[in-house]
Amino acid sequence: KILKTVIFTGDFFIYPRRAIFDLESALKNTSMNMGNTEKIIRDFYNSYPRTIEGISLENLVLSVIKCQEKLEYKKHGIPLKYYNDIFIIETEGNRTAKLKTGKRIEAFLLPYCAKLPDCSFRSCQGCDICGKCSTGEISELLDNEGIRSATITSYEHLEDTLKDLKDSGVQFFCGCCCEAFYIKHKKDFERIGLSGILINIDNSTCYDLGKEKEAYSGNFEGFTELKIPLIKKILKIYNHDNLTCSHSKRWIS
Repeated sequence: KILKTVIFTGDFFIYPRRAIFDLESALKNTSMNMGNTEKIIRDFYNSYPRTIEGISLENLVLSVIKCQEKLEYKKHGIPLKYYNDIFIIETEGNRTAKLKTGKRIEAFLLPYCAKLPDCSFRSCQGCDICGKCSTGEISELLDNEGIRSATITSYEHLEDTLKDLKDSGVQFFCGCCCEAFYIKHKKDFERIGLSGILINIDNSTCYDLGKEKEAYSGNFEGFTELKIPLIKKILKIYNHDNLTCSHSKRWIS
């Protein structure tokens, strides 16, 4: 429980410029015991010889704490390579990056770009589970576990689907999207207010290719892969008592 190295990166400004490097040095090789990291950052801010501007103290504290919270993924057996592929939707009653086993995944949202470009189900609901893409394996798994599923075909469809789920009494969902999409729409997820967990996808996404406008309207022609091992692990964490169902409840929106 020693914080060996901290590196702050991203699109932000800070003055004086060296302050961020001094903070990284102050955190290096420090104890990660409860509250110690936050205390170091606050003491650093309050005692720094010049006023730090451009990024707030609270944002820095939150960034480090949320990184530390991800360490509890280890107790669930999630490999380190997946730590940055898990995005927890923050809502009024959920302000942590920790995985909670007290909730059950009730619905699963699949991206249309994870279906083959020439698939007849690319822009509509359903899957014939032909085995040619990762969507088929996950769709079959969801059917067997009795988890409702839907293919999201545009951003408007995503908003409508999340609102419908919330209105119908669903309390927790899971879905797949790229990191860039999550970052861009993080506040939208929070605004809708449905708790959930998102899992990153593989391959070149619409954001990587500069095709986000096409994807927004459901016209992205690229192809992505779902992280099947991570999805299975997340399903087990949340639905470990419901992994076998006598019937399936395929949900079409």
